[in-house]
Amino acid sequence: MQTSKKLTESQEGSSENARFSKPLLEALIHLETFLPQPKQIDYLDSLVDNFILTRSDSVHPASASEREELSCIFLE
Repeated sequence: MQTSKKLTESQEGSSENARFSKPLLEALIHLETFLPQPKQIDYLDSLVDNFILTRSDSVHPASASEREELSCIFLE
């Protein structure tokens, strides 16, 4: 229970403008499925949107296959 509280606090403290890697986002999505209520779906949705809607002028834009794969994982 303490771990989920710390995770929630760290998620809320992180910047939504930050660029997260695909493996980190996958881990957050999978972790969220195991954590007790309340779920952080809206927060994860915004992070996934930021990853999927990467601008072409980004330093390390996500490939189309990475965006599609992460989108499918999130929808599951």
